[in-house]
Amino acid sequence: MPREVELAYLNARCKVETDKALLCVLETGDELWVPKSLVAPDSQVTGRGDEGELALPLWFCEKEGVL
Repeated sequence: MPREVELAYLNARCKVETDKALLCVLETGDELWVPKSLVAPDSQVTGRGDEGELALPLWFCEKEGVL
């Protein structure tokens, strides 16, 4: 049974969308490439032009240094 993944929520806007990833601009102005496979189902940001809360696994945000 897979364990629950802890999520982090970042204010972001999706600037570019490819088949497998999103280039998001965070509220800090930093840009972050995010694999679509890591975007949580309850994320408000899922494609180009979306703006709001980007829901990602906490471990990914820590690894990328955005928390």
